[in-house]
This record gives sequence, structure tokens and C-alpha cells, in this order.
Amino acid sequence: MKQPLLALAFLAVTLTLNASLYGQGFSEPYCGEKEWEKYTPTPIDSSSPKLHQGIGKERADELAKIFGIEKRKCLSSMNFLKLISGSGVSGNMTETLILNVATNWFINSKDNPIICNIDGVPTPIVLGSYGLMVNENGKLQSLAQDTSPCREANALLAPGGYLPIWFKANGAEDSMIMFWASKALRDGVIYGSISQTIAEKNAELVEYKSGVSSAYVGMSMIPPIWIVNFIAVYVLDPDLAALMPAYWTPIPKEVKEALIKSKEGQVDYKDFKQYLVQ
Repeated sequence: MKQPLLALAFLAVTLTLNASLYGQGFSEPYCGEKEWEKYTPTPIDSSSPKLHQGIGKERADELAKIFGIEKRKCLSSMNFLKLISGSGVSGNMTETLILNVATNWFINSKDNPIICNIDGVPTPIVLGSYGLMVNENGKLQSLAQDTSPCREANALLAPGGYLPIWFKANGAEDSMIMFWASKALRDGVIYGSISQTIAEKNAELVEYKSGVSSAYVGMSMIPPIWIVNFIAVYVLDPDLAALMPAYWTPIPKEVKEALIKSKEGQVDYKDFKQYLVQ
């Protein structure tokens, strides 16, 4: 069975949004380009059976075509195995481990629970729809928090980074060219970068507004960032992209307030797991 590999742009912010609002409740730039917004995860209540549900293979293939990605040009199975093992020309296990951990959290869904060590007890964690994760020290945080391997993975995909170099060295340059040729990808990178630049740094969540109500979610679930990550994972392995959360749900108030109050943007998972529906 193939193992998770890549994540990109796990960015997040905490701020009050008061600009003009759009279809899914995010203001600019967090809503991203309107052309693509409707293809991204929509909010659901945490009581819904769809919570943490993956998008599935059929939907993943449909979205790939919409975003300009051809399945036949994705990374071959042989190259995929080389990449996730840190082998192949220019292979490096240090970067590979960062990518593996990052992607594992990005595709954290009901079909991909992650086993974490919580007080010495192996515990399955499913938090994908919240845009949250649990780090190696048992701390609950946004996927975009500064110490997250998901943030470290950003540099590995950038031009001149580990992945472009590895793809070219291993005869897979066409896959990377297709990746950057996607207009949806480029739009996502632009809006995602702007979002990160203007955001505060702390708990790294995004405020969502619908009418007079508001809620918070990890930035990995906002339209432009979700699209960028989807395309990146699909190019590596379409089966992995099918595991990405299809819906997002607001982070419980108790958890949100604790994360924002925390100087590090982290809290002990064991103290707040009661509020999180898996």
C-alpha cells in the first residue's frame, strides 16, 4: 500500500475578517479566485456523518481535470516508490521524512487515521476537517503552526527546492511542468501567499463568517490552499488525493480560544480531545 507523501502550503492565520464576503463565507484573499472556490470543501456541522470524510477517487479525478491535471502525466508508480523511500537520483531521506509526515496530516481523514503517542498510549487521531493536527509531543495545533512539518514542506516544493530537483533528475520533469502550468495552482499560490503575508501569527486559524455568525478553521481548509495541496498530492499519487477531507467544520469554541490564548499556538491534545469529534 502506498504511503502518504507530499503537502504544500499548510498556511493559517488568526484575524477578524470584515471585508466583503463570498459564497463560502471567507473574505478576500482567503476565498481565493472565484473561478475555483465552488470546487473546494464546504462547511458542515460536527454532528454530520460526513465529518472527516475523504473526497473519494471519482471526485478526485473530476477535480484534477477541472484544475488542468492529466492523470497519465502524474508521477509513475515506480518513481513514486523511489520518492517516498528517499531513493532515486538526488534522493535524500531527511527531506523525504518531512514530506511524508506533512502529507500524512494533510490527508488525515476517516480513511487515514494517524496513530499518535498520547501519554504512552498509541492513539488514532482524525482531525482533518478541523485543519488541526497533533505533533510528536502530543500538542494540538494548526497544520500551519510554525513548528509544523507541514510548513517545512513548503520550501521543498518551491523552484530550486528538493522536489523540482528530484523530479528532473529522475525523468519526471513533465509532471512538475504540468503542476506549475495549472492556472488553478498558480491562483492558489498567489492568494495563499498573500493570505500568509497579511496574517497575524499565533494559533494560525482563519475566521469564517456566514451572516452574523463566525467560526474558525485551520487555513489548510480555505479554498486557495486546499486547491494547491490537492493538485500537489494528485500529481504524486491520485489515490492519496482521494483521502483529502471533503468538508470542513468549525473548531470548537473551547479549543479555538485556548489555541489563540496560547503563546505557542499549541495546547495539550489530551486536555481538549473531549471537544473534538472524530
